[in-house]
Amino acid sequence: MDGNDGPVTELDAVLPPRPSQALIINRGGMAAEDLFDALTSSRARLTDRYQADHEILKRLKRKKCEAKRDAYHRARKLLEANKEQAIKVAEYLIEHGKIDGVAVERLFPV
Repeated sequence: MDGNDGPVTELDAVLPPRPSQALIINRGGMAAEDLFDALTSSRARLTDRYQADHEILKRLKRKKCEAKRDAYHRARKLLEANKEQAIKVAEYLIEHGKIDGVAVERLFPV
């Protein structure tokens, strides 16, 4: 969703991802910017870095720089392997401003 600092991701509060998954999601925005050459505001990257450093990494038992690097590479590999789906999600976000689970299920029926 588009927040005051640019696009933001809200994780499910009821079923939150494990810290390692949350870090991959956190780094996904940066990986997508690099993969698709579609830079957003520098504030969005700073917000992601702050969230990682002050919320997610505290719950991981790994070296911070190693965990962030690994999460970025995992996010990038996932995006590369699912490039067409990532483009569909991006197009939906451009049109609607946000996406939720119901919209994802409509875009990608099982």
